[in-house]
Amino acid sequence: MGESKKNFIGLFLIVFVLVMLSYIQIYKIYGGKNSPNDYIVGFNEICNSKYKDIVDYCDIDITGLPGTPDTYTIFFNIIRSDILYHLPIFGLLLIIVFSLNFVNKLFKSKYLYYYVQRKEYKLFLKKMIINSYKYVLVIPFMMALIYLLSLTISTHGQNALTIAMRAETFDSIAYNTPGFLVLYTINIMLKWLFFINLGLIMLSKNRKFIFTIIEVYIIYFVLEIIFELLPQYFWIFDFYNPMTYSIYIYILVSLIQFIISFIIVILIYKNKEKILSRIGA
Repeated sequence: MGESKKNFIGLFLIVFVLVMLSYIQIYKIYGGKNSPNDYIVGFNEICNSKYKDIVDYCDIDITGLPGTPDTYTIFFNIIRSDILYHLPIFGLLLIIVFSLNFVNKLFKSKYLYYYVQRKEYKLFLKKMIINSYKYVLVIPFMMALIYLLSLTISTHGQNALTIAMRAETFDSIAYNTPGFLVLYTINIMLKWLFFINLGLIMLSKNRKFIFTIIEVYIIYFVLEIIFELLPQYFWIFDFYNPMTYSIYIYILVSLIQFIISFIIVILIYKNKEKILSRIGA
């Protein structure tokens, strides 16, 4: 098995293990046989306590309502688990290491020099970019797995009790958007592709892979500081905050960020002689 395939499978296995560990953690809270009605119990405890006058949902009829959150809420609870909560930070490291390590080794070897003597340089660039981008497929795999696991715990639909108790993670704008989780996944993929492009840009300037990773992280934190001063849809990794705007706005911003970074990659790598002069450096 080639090194690229091993890296690809390795990344999927890492994500699979992380998701399953997170699922087990959430299942113990909402799906365990000893706590099937946590929300209804919590509802009754609050509404029968001295705090009942400060909440505004005690007058709703909970008869017949399920005792577990809806699918979206379980979905986000898995993502927000202790194991996956810091995925934006550590996931960035994973995606950069796996997507660029193989490309870095190609540049450090004489492979590119001999390759362009037999085939077009543009063909190599195309293969390089595709090989780097393919690792982003781990995102739909992760989202699909989390969603399917969520169905084993949740009520499979919007839960009036969850919403009444302010326990839902998504805003109503998400519930009312057809195919929201698909669009949400596309948005995250565009974010990852944006950072893969940053990695490729940094990689063109040096062959010290550790420096490439450090540079990408520096850019990440700088952009986080800048974009957090702007509306929420500009934020780099907004996995956890309820979306207060349409998902289409988020996708549009992410797409623009990706396109700009992709154009920079093409402009940098189109200079064949400059890239070849750095082979083996």
